[in-house]
Amino acid sequence: MRALLGTSGYSPIGLELDSWEIRAVQLRGGPAEHEVVHAATLPRLNQPSESAALGVDEPGWLAGMLARRGFRGSRVATTAPSEACSSQILKLPDRASGAPIETIARAEIARARKSDAAFAVAAWYLPERGREEQGIAVACEQPALDSRLDALGDAGLDTVAVDLEEAAILRAWQRHAPDPDRDATINAIVHIGWDSSFGVLVLGGSVVYTRRIGFGVSDMVKRLSDRAGLDPHEAGRVLSVSAGSAREVPAIEAWSVQSWSRLARTLAGEIDTSVTYVSHAYRRAGIGSVTLAGYGSSRPELIQTIDERLGMPVEPLVPDAGCGASGISDPDGFGRLAIAYGLARRFDP
Repeated sequence: MRALLGTSGYSPIGLELDSWEIRAVQLRGGPAEHEVVHAATLPRLNQPSESAALGVDEPGWLAGMLARRGFRGSRVATTAPSEACSSQILKLPDRASGAPIETIARAEIARARKSDAAFAVAAWYLPERGREEQGIAVACEQPALDSRLDALGDAGLDTVAVDLEEAAILRAWQRHAPDPDRDATINAIVHIGWDSSFGVLVLGGSVVYTRRIGFGVSDMVKRLSDRAGLDPHEAGRVLSVSAGSAREVPAIEAWSVQSWSRLARTLAGEIDTSVTYVSHAYRRAGIGSVTLAGYGSSRPELIQTIDERLGMPVEPLVPDAGCGASGISDPDGFGRLAIAYGLARRFDP
């Protein structure tokens, strides 16, 4: 990608890859106060596949697309491939000790694996709930991570940060509707993806549980494609047209309402299981709300159905007034670009 001058004050490009599209966000300002200056949702160059990995021809195409959309510089922040990551709970020293918890986590994971296979590690403390300190450690297989970084390097992009999906979505959520009582309640953030989704349970500003959900919107699109004889990308309009839009064909709109409602009922079951599990572990914590991000996060069928099934307030992820999100024009709004925004908001040097 051509090097652009004048990148001072700009974040790295937050870059999220999935099998259907690539999402990118760049900010100007700093971690506390900033505005979205560039945002793009790019369809994949090839037909959707089971992998989010960049194809042979895609690195050069991606670099050109980012440059044409006005993104500045070649620094990017991206996520580790979720399919190559696994997590576990482990005992940790007292948090006041200043112990190197990632080093401890790496040693514990290596001991449990009894293997010299290379992996990257992230670790953090869980909220206190007894005398014993616990934390979460996430290990990501190094070959899968290196493959993603190499592909981005082939595009002339310099990866300055790799983050977990749950950390990026948490960072985006923390900018959303600040609530002084939120740290005392268990809140759910649900990201609806293409082949898979995930739910993040948050307490005290920390991720306490991540539930990987083995489905997303791909089945919905494939069913419509087969049923109506449409090209997959034509069928994919159900992901980008808001409910009741005048542009939508009535028959497809009716089908969409049923499909989104069916997805909502299944997601509600996954969220209910997760909230029940975490509430048993943290019995003194109250129950908060559910925030939706990803595909269809503003669809009323999703919001209303999940609300009715769980009895928890449900809303889409939207930016706060200080975010200056005028650069986001995607039909699903901020929620669809939430991970890319959370990545950009790191402001890594």
